[in-house]
Amino acid sequence: MLRTTVAAFAAGVGGAAAVTVLPFDEPLGLPEAFSRRIARNTSSLLISESHVAAVTDPAGGAHAVEKLTDDLARAAWTLFGELDGDFATGLARLRDQIDATNAERALAIAKRQRPITGVSEFPNLHEELPERRPYPAPLTVHRYAGEFEALRDEPAAAPVFLASMGTVAGYTARSTFAANLLAAGGIDATVAGPTDGVDDVLAAYREAGTPAVACLVGNDKAYEAWGADLVGALRDAGAKHVVLAGRADVGADSTIAVGLDALAFLRSIREELA
Repeated sequence: MLRTTVAAFAAGVGGAAAVTVLPFDEPLGLPEAFSRRIARNTSSLLISESHVAAVTDPAGGAHAVEKLTDDLARAAWTLFGELDGDFATGLARLRDQIDATNAERALAIAKRQRPITGVSEFPNLHEELPERRPYPAPLTVHRYAGEFEALRDEPAAAPVFLASMGTVAGYTARSTFAANLLAAGGIDATVAGPTDGVDDVLAAYREAGTPAVACLVGNDKAYEAWGADLVGALRDAGAKHVVLAGRADVGADSTIAVGLDALAFLRSIREELA
């Protein structure tokens, strides 16, 4: 609802002649009466109470908006000129530009440099989606979050064990990062809790059922002191793949940090859990 409201407001401020607000459950299937009413009321509130339609040019005089508008108009005019001059060549160039933009955007989303709230950032792995009737014919819509959503549609068979090292204050930042990353790919996680050494972590690991994948989460000081020992102990206890949250060298099979290709990592971990 928030996304459709912001999108409709932006379109109105941008001078759109007509705006259609889609129901919030439209990606799930055929919208129902409630969602259609919310979509209609969104338009009504923006028009009648926010008066978006009452001002001819709400963004007039805003340098940033005027500059973006001018840049867009000039780029579009140049493109139209290319199409008018040699349609086949111009169209091929346009398709190449669209493909390049899609690839660049997909990479930014995969690396979570372009976050999608609720999907690649702050996901709720245990949310209950409303059930909707399917469309009579499938919609061919490219969704930015499509690849993450596909992973979420098929929850992983087993959770990942977060081998928390030290106190709550010492591991919370990285355990939260790791849990959110895993949840974005439909993978649940169990946390060992406060620990005071390798034996504490191993006890929690065995209590969790010795999952195939374990991820070390702690601060750099803990990694340096007993990270390598913990990696070896987890492998001896049955872990097939050991991940480290951070960039320390403790002999882990893989590491996670800001900027990694999240989709590639999640797919590899799901294979380990299968």
